[in-house]
Amino acid sequence: MWGSLSVVGHLAIQFLGPFVLALVGRPINQDGFLFVVLASWAWIGVVAFCVRFLVGMKMEKPDGMWSCKNCKYLNQRYAVICEACREPYGKKA
Repeated sequence: MWGSLSVVGHLAIQFLGPFVLALVGRPINQDGFLFVVLASWAWIGVVAFCVRFLVGMKMEKPDGMWSCKNCKYLNQRYAVICEACREPYGKKA
């Protein structure tokens, strides 16, 4: 879902950016196209930042290795979903 959102936004900015610049009266020259390209890559950066740092921010996270309540599998400290049964670590905050 997030990859699709970033690609669709990237392509939309690439194709619609020059039209928007023309509507606001900015000349469509090399600087305008550079702005459009940088804005489209910035969109991908914003989506990546949000997915990495904001999605799941309120989810409870383990302090160390933890055993799943469902299947008793011992998971690594970085796993927030059980690697064996796909059960989440804890409840939503």
